[in-house]
Amino acid sequence: MKLVIIGAGIAGLTLALACQRAGIEVKLYDKAKKLRHIGGGLLLWPHGIRYLTELGLADCLTPYRVSVKGCRMVGTEGQQIFNADYTSFYSLIGGEVLPIDRGLFQQLLANQLAESILELNKQCIEVRHDAHQATVLFSDGTQESADVVVGADGIYSVIRKYVHDHVTEYTNNCWWGGIAERKYVPSLVSDEVFVAIGKGKMCIAWPIHGDRFMWYLPIKMPEKELAPKEAGITQVQSLCADWNEEVQRIISAPASAQRFHLPLYTLSPHAIRSTSRITLIGDAAHALGPILGQGANQAIEDAYVLIHCLQNHVHSIPRALQQYDILRHERAQRLFELENQSATTMINDDLAALEAFLDLATIYQDLIPLVDEKAYQILKNSFLPS
Repeated sequence: MKLVIIGAGIAGLTLALACQRAGIEVKLYDKAKKLRHIGGGLLLWPHGIRYLTELGLADCLTPYRVSVKGCRMVGTEGQQIFNADYTSFYSLIGGEVLPIDRGLFQQLLANQLAESILELNKQCIEVRHDAHQATVLFSDGTQESADVVVGADGIYSVIRKYVHDHVTEYTNNCWWGGIAERKYVPSLVSDEVFVAIGKGKMCIAWPIHGDRFMWYLPIKMPEKELAPKEAGITQVQSLCADWNEEVQRIISAPASAQRFHLPLYTLSPHAIRSTSRITLIGDAAHALGPILGQGANQAIEDAYVLIHCLQNHVHSIPRALQQYDILRHERAQRLFELENQSATTMINDDLAALEAFLDLATIYQDLIPLVDEKAYQILKNSFLPS
């Protein structure tokens, strides 16, 4: 069996490494000339780390673990809404959440790949397929054939059109983010999440390795009002000028990694994400917003499920991809709905609703059953022989 994966983000790298460890021939291509830091961080939840552990990929994370003990949330006027300890929350989800620099995590995964697997500066322009194989055509005139082609090329996937024509949706939010050293905002605690809620916006800052913090700040606004790249930080400073002082210090701190700002689009899960020879993982299949921090975990879970389906049905790839579609759709759809509900609740103009949070259990009550130890065991057991 041979796989060709298009896109060397978290999803593509995880799947390529899973294939490498399983002894499956694999090639991973990306259009970038080098793997670059796109700015910001991500959250690895316990279920994402469990799947990485199952795939033999979690050891590289050990030196970068940060223990986050709690969360401090403040309201529109800076008043404390709650200051929660994470102990009970972690017991519900089966472990701690690990915040990590996205670029670092991507590089940690890439470092484990054999040199022959990853090839950069290769832009896919077309996929041809029949009942027996799929062939990727590249802009440089070369091509590569495989038993399965996997689109791991993000929300603007070029592979997706060969599976279905589902379109992206604008969330009515633009999104700023970055990484900075904590010394520039000394009020941030090294083991605590800071959340500030404002009218039509919110700011979340997580501590990460190296006495730094990653932050992101979605703001409700029309896409056409988003400033061009060079003016992004000036625009967000202006939009937050009369808000929380800690937020102003966060967004004004010198960046220790590339900042970003962009319109926030999502892609709702489609029941069918595969043909007989082509499939999709990660944001190419279902792009979530940032509020619940599930995007990277879903990418990892996709790779975990797909590699097991292929191993279970090595003599029938269409059957393997059909099982993959079945196992992923309902779960991805539920997470997509919860993300949208959370974004609607937490990024809006109703001050009373914004400040009605009681505790972490209220925020995450519907998410927990999808990410706890029981959910992990149910998914794992689906691959065991009957």
